[in-house]
Amino acid sequence: MRPKLLAAAVLVFFATFFAPFQKADARMNVVVYPAWGCMGDPTGMYLGLGLVGGRVASDSLTYESEGVSGFDFTLGYRFVEQFSFDLSIVGANEYLPVKPTSNIYYPGDSAEFSVLYLGVKADLFPMSETGWTPWLGFGFAFPFLSWRNYWYSQDGSAPYLAVGLDQELGRGFFLRGRYSAFRSGMTDFYGYESPDLTFSAFSLSIMYEFGRGQWEE
Repeated sequence: MRPKLLAAAVLVFFATFFAPFQKADARMNVVVYPAWGCMGDPTGMYLGLGLVGGRVASDSLTYESEGVSGFDFTLGYRFVEQFSFDLSIVGANEYLPVKPTSNIYYPGDSAEFSVLYLGVKADLFPMSETGWTPWLGFGFAFPFLSWRNYWYSQDGSAPYLAVGLDQELGRGFFLRGRYSAFRSGMTDFYGYESPDLTFSAFSLSIMYEFGRGQWEE
């Protein structure tokens, strides 16, 4: 994952959702609460870790289409009960074989593959009442291919769509299944256009939401 892109995304996320906010009580005294897990309301920060399996297709790959497996890390914020913001990082656990490049020549190699997702999701039901909910998500995906033996990479950006299901497990934990897909134009390290990349994947993650245990009771 390109370090500057990841650092910027995390910085924006924390600056937006983790700055403390102010609330006045009945006596007009100002009380400061953190934005996550506040006062038992069904809003707050959540995070999760899971496994992902999917398929990458690109003319940059030796076999044009490769199955991938890896990890999925998610950091999110539920700003109202049925709507939330997600930042997810997907990383493959194996290098993908790639062809020799064309614009600026590099021989065949293998490449690390990862994707950064920034988006929003909408729950169909309030999980605090039903204990489970299907959901829809959309946003932007930023795929990244980094050659293993040469100083060369390709990256891109594209809208993505996702569907999923959250199932309450209790004590702030819930299970998330997610399917997402996108097709992205790619640009190489030198600014030349590269073959498009298509990625579709399913992930299964264990999530934990801070403050959820309070408003479940």
